[in-house]
Amino acid sequence: MLSRSNIYLGFISLSAVSMLVSLYMALLWAPTEITLGDSQRIFYIHIPLAWLGMLSVIILAIFSIAYLITRNIKWDNLAYSTAELGFILITLVLITGMIWSKAEWTVWWTWDP
Repeated sequence: MLSRSNIYLGFISLSAVSMLVSLYMALLWAPTEITLGDSQRIFYIHIPLAWLGMLSVIILAIFSIAYLITRNIKWDNLAYSTAELGFILITLVLITGMIWSKAEWTVWWTWDP
C-alpha cells in the first residue's frame, strides 16, 4: 500500500508535468493570432493569474470575517498567508500586463492607449 506522502508526491509530479505541457502548448504550439500576433500569447498566463489573484482576495475576505467572528488565530494565519499569495499573484498580473503593453503599444505603461 502506498503511503500518504507517496500519493501526494504522485499528485504533485502529475500537476508539474501537466503545467509544463500546458505552458508549452500555450506559448509555443498554439497558432499565432492574426491581429495581435505573438503578443496574444501572454494572455494564456495573464488572465489565469488575474482570476487567481481576485479569487485569493475573496478567500482573504472570507478568512478575515471568520477570524472576526471566532477570534481563532488559525483564521488570521490563513488570511495572512492568502494575502501574501494574492499580493504575489496580482503583482505578476501587473508585470504581465506591462509586458503585453510594451509589445502592443511600444510603451511599458500608459494610462491612455
